[in-house]
Amino acid sequence: MEETIELRELIDIVWRGKAIIAAITIVCMLLAGIVSWFVLEETYESKAVVQVASGVQSVGVMESYVAAEFTPSMYAQRIQNKTIMQQALLDAGIEVEKYDEKNLNATVDPASTMNLVELSYKEKSAKDAQQQLQILMEATKQEMNKAVQNTLQDLETTYNNEATALSKEIETTIEQYNQTIRTNNLPEVLILQTILNSEIVLNCVICY
Repeated sequence: MEETIELRELIDIVWRGKAIIAAITIVCMLLAGIVSWFVLEETYESKAVVQVASGVQSVGVMESYVAAEFTPSMYAQRIQNKTIMQQALLDAGIEVEKYDEKNLNATVDPASTMNLVELSYKEKSAKDAQQQLQILMEATKQEMNKAVQNTLQDLETTYNNEATALSKEIETTIEQYNQTIRTNNLPEVLILQTILNSEIVLNCVICY
């Protein structure tokens, strides 16, 4: 014959051990409080959503270079650059003994067409979390602008060098042209045709 335990018996057993249950509960609460206050650091999280856009419209040939820099993935890479972000906080007068890049999280949705980057930043106080995240966002914006400026300056230098080389080549060609004219006393049209290695067709109009 199977033995059965009635609900009343179970309640009676729990009631008799109420002191032990209460003591265990109080001890667990105290341990949780001690860990929360003295072991675990209190952290606050600040969040922001950034839409990455260059703000430059119809810049012609430069548009591709600007568009290549102002992308969500590039923004996420730059704001997670530990060295640059730590220097940005120091420049803002915030003493950071050791900047922990793990406190910053940047998420890019590849399926989104709005170029959005979701940011979250943790610090010991709500004010610090919000202030420092704002500093990091501004520093990232400046770094991206600086990168575009450097690229455009490099392009300008390259174009100037090419233009200078082309000008020298033209000057040399003209000098050869003039020298040939003076030496051989030939018609200018013939000399020009020889130097350019091309045929020149002249439409002559004879006036009487």
